[in-house]
Amino acid sequence: MPAIDLTMIGFLAALAAVAGNGGLTSASVSAYTRDQGWGMGSLVGAVPSLVGGRHLKLSHVGMVFPVTPESVARFRGWFRHVLRDQLVVWMPACFIGVALPSMLSIQFLPRGTQASDWSMAAMTADAVAGAIGGRTGAFCWFMTLFCGFLVLAPSGAAAADGFLRRWVDVFWTGSVRLRKLEPERIRQVYFGVLCAYTVFGLIALSLAPPRHLILWATVLYNYVLGVSCWHTVAVNAILLPPELRPGWAVRIALVLTGMFFTALAVITTINTLGLM
Repeated sequence: MPAIDLTMIGFLAALAAVAGNGGLTSASVSAYTRDQGWGMGSLVGAVPSLVGGRHLKLSHVGMVFPVTPESVARFRGWFRHVLRDQLVVWMPACFIGVALPSMLSIQFLPRGTQASDWSMAAMTADAVAGAIGGRTGAFCWFMTLFCGFLVLAPSGAAAADGFLRRWVDVFWTGSVRLRKLEPERIRQVYFGVLCAYTVFGLIALSLAPPRHLILWATVLYNYVLGVSCWHTVAVNAILLPPELRPGWAVRIALVLTGMFFTALAVITTINTLGLM
């Protein structure tokens, strides 16, 4: 029986977790629709900005509409609107964002090129500039790095915001102590947690190499993605009225996806800890 290369499996699991992190971003798309005021979001409120903006409030328990044929039809219309946003805008943009950097590296870097944790983007930019040459090459060198920054900066901000919104929303509704706060106090809660999260990130970057942080994060991503899939099934199949619950195809797909990412989490943990 051929030996199983757990190193390669761990690497593939890490890639799946990074790619699947978009699933966690999609899990918080309800916060985006709420803040945009779509559907019942106009009655629930939103997290206001730290400086300026409107004096928004955020309900602790949300708003429930009466289930009637008319309201169910409107609900499904909003759901289709969100689905189009995800499938027509978000998903193609993700494929393009993943493909372009890979295509640049494959085209301009020789096969077998070795890079450190921080040098791959600079090496790709140097190769692009060398292939084009002249002032145009220098301009392309700058634009390659600048476009990389434009991709990473919003992605990092969106990942942090999604993480914080999920947990702040959970405690805003589930914590007895937080439910005693006035709805407009969500501003202090959210940005207080954001500051603590920023400090933690800076400490982590100063204590551990980026490669290790990415490895540990991908292990956690796999576990979180698996649990999130099962949690989504439970919430939608138990708490929603029968008329609004997803079909069996969606439920089965979520259960299988949760099993897939949980299996990846276990494999990656075993490989990371050197147990096999």
